[in-house]
Amino acid sequence: MKIDQGKEGTRAVPAFDRVHRFYDAYMRVTGIYREKLIAKLLSLKGTERVVDLGGGTGWVARYLAPQCGEIYVLDESAGMLSHAGGHRSVRIVKANALATPFPDSYFDVAVLSDVLHHVADQETLLGEAHRILRPKGRLLIYDFDADHPGARLSRWFEARLFGQLYCRNLVWVEQLLAEKGFDAVKGIVRGHRYIIIREKREAS
Repeated sequence: MKIDQGKEGTRAVPAFDRVHRFYDAYMRVTGIYREKLIAKLLSLKGTERVVDLGGGTGWVARYLAPQCGEIYVLDESAGMLSHAGGHRSVRIVKANALATPFPDSYFDVAVLSDVLHHVADQETLLGEAHRILRPKGRLLIYDFDADHPGARLSRWFEARLFGQLYCRNLVWVEQLLAEKGFDAVKGIVRGHRYIIIREKREAS
């Protein structure tokens, strides 16, 4: 499949272009990356086509790459994507996650790892994830629950690094997922951060 750049993004990327050189170090030191837990919960079989939406430096994608058929890292920040290579299965796409260049029902798995709270139009984002997933394809979301007291420090610090955040509580996210055509599969909560997996509902 030929991939073009897609539409220009709506998410401001200068902050991520400024911090890309130390972003992975920050995520590791703070313990925010959860690539091992994400891989465990997805239990990939080695043949899946995966997309990491807002995948940034490709840290999670590189970890998942040996466990799937191919994986795409999609992000709007050229700085972040400059770090995203390093595995033959990783495909890099500079594009807007709200209007990706992928065809309908193209992926088996979509990942939104520490992305949702950076996107103002979360309804469109989840709708786009639904569009590019095949029926019964899985969407994994890793983010923090805005209502949890433990999220306050994360929100304060990230707002100073990346600018405005669009934090939602887990109940709101789950309701929106149901409205967008996703059924519950599994969910796991770790303190103020959560990981949930939802499956694209088959057309009736």
